[in-house]
Amino acid sequence: MAPRTNTTGGSVANFLVDWMSAEKVSEPIAEAVMISSGSARSVSFVSRGTVLSRKP
Repeated sequence: MAPRTNTTGGSVANFLVDWMSAEKVSEPIAEAVMISSGSARSVSFVSRGTVLSRKP
């Protein structure tokens, strides 16, 4: 596990989900969860992915 002071990856999760279907289906849900716990404080949040582009 990287130390808390390591910021080389940035402050957010960065990833792309590329998917396709031969039939019409619901879009997948992609979420990132960040959890940090310190001495007397804890922080957590969820970030939901968004559609960047659609192909015909």
